[in-house]
Order: sequence, then C-alpha cells, then structure tokens
Amino acid sequence: MRKPVYRPLLDSLEPLALLSVTPAALYVPPNTPVTSATAHSITLTESMKGSYRAKEIPDAGKTYTFSGAGKLSSIGETSVAGTVHLPGLLISPSANPSAPQAQGQLILSNRHGRLTLALTAPSTDNASALPPYFNFTIQTGTGSYAHDSGSGYATIEVTPSSTRLAPGGLEHGHFTVSFSTAPPPVPGPVLT
Repeated sequence: MRKPVYRPLLDSLEPLALLSVTPAALYVPPNTPVTSATAHSITLTESMKGSYRAKEIPDAGKTYTFSGAGKLSSIGETSVAGTVHLPGLLISPSANPSAPQAQGQLILSNRHGRLTLALTAPSTDNASALPPYFNFTIQTGTGSYAHDSGSGYATIEVTPSSTRLAPGGLEHGHFTVSFSTAPPPVPGPVLT
C-alpha cells in the first residue's frame, strides 16, 4: 500500500501596505537625574553548612570543593558552592614571598539570583592548611543582585569524615562557612 503524501498548501497573499510606525519619544524634563538600576551593599554575617571534598597533589597544592546551604538574613534561603585552592609547598609564601596565597570562589544562589564571592587569604606560613580566614569581595551578581556589592570576612572550618578518604583518595567531610564584617580573632601563642 502506498503512503499518502502530504503537501502544505500556500495561500496567496494580497498586496499589503505597510503602515508607517514611529516610536514615541520619551520625554525627560531638563535637569532630571537619570539613574540606572539600584545598587546596594550586602552584608553577610551568618553561617552555612554542607559537605566538602579535597584533593591534594603533592607539592602543587590542595583543592577543596564545597557544596551546602543555609539561611542568610540579608538574602534568605541560599545554596553555596565553590572551591578553595591552597598553593602547596613548591609555591608556598614561606618559600617565595611573592607566591600566591590561598584563594577561591564561593557562589551563593537562590530564587532571586546569584552572588559570586572572590576569596583571598591573608599571608600565612602554613601552605598545607586552610588559613584562619579569607577576605571576600562580591565579584558579580545576577538577578536581584546584579548591581550589588559587599565585602567582609569568611571563615571556613572543615571536619573530615572518620573514614578520611573517599573513593579515588579524596578527603571528604563536612564544612561550615561563617561570614562576618570584622576579621575573626586569630589564635596566637599562649604565654604562661
């Protein structure tokens, strides 16, 4: 049996005259300030929790990958994801004072948009451990946060799992990131 062939039919178009359309001009009275989207500073002062994985390459450094969530009073229920890289012994600040410090990025996102935080650590002699805190600056924002700015301090504390290594030799466990407007106290030597 032969399949039927379907052919669309085209209607002939009669000549149409295009209407002349001129967009209405926007009148702005003289001396009226024109502003762009409203920007404001965001202050982060709460904590978020989640899980992490860390992979260390001998002498080249260690990279932590974070994923979690929490409620921040300034932006509400938020998820957090990001990475932090420790420079390692070959490029540690103690071996080379001009070497890069620990640095990373956290992305905070919710239904209103996303904030990308750049993390930089203060100088430290221990290249193999997370620094006591990071300075953070809002790099970019999307959605409701598109023009927002802010900076502060972030402390990341990790609690390794009792099994210590996940498949593939990855360290894993839980983390807490705490945001503040002042640098946290750094433990120093105890004098007796």
